[in-house]
Amino acid sequence: MKRQSKNAIEQVAGSLRSGETSPAELKIAADLIRDGAGAELFGALVDQERNAGVEDSEGTFIARLMHRFEQIMPENAAVGTYLMGRLYGFAWKTVDHHVYNGIELWMHNTDSLDAANALLQLSTEPVRPALKKACSAWAKMIREKA
Repeated sequence: MKRQSKNAIEQVAGSLRSGETSPAELKIAADLIRDGAGAELFGALVDQERNAGVEDSEGTFIARLMHRFEQIMPENAAVGTYLMGRLYGFAWKTVDHHVYNGIELWMHNTDSLDAANALLQLSTEPVRPALKKACSAWAKMIREKA
């Protein structure tokens, strides 16, 4: 894995979070994920959203991230799906059933091979066994539809 600077990860996370992401920034995000820095990118997104100064519940900021990841999907299916998969595990840990169930529905309606490949990559990373299993199953389902 290439070592990515914390500043680069923070900058890309800020761009992804803002909704003003250029194709070049999405490519950087995809490269970060490919090079094994996806967990750090996701963590930076969560931290930035949590610290955005918006007074709300944990579930509300998680729902905002889910909405943003949905917006990324048409621009870069691999990045949007990878981050959505990471959010699924996060929503499960925080018992945010609205987001958790929404992500399951979203995965069932996805038919991009790039999305399937992103899920397969996530399933090989050090994540909870339940998330590995879900990502593998979604990837298989998506490949069958694509």
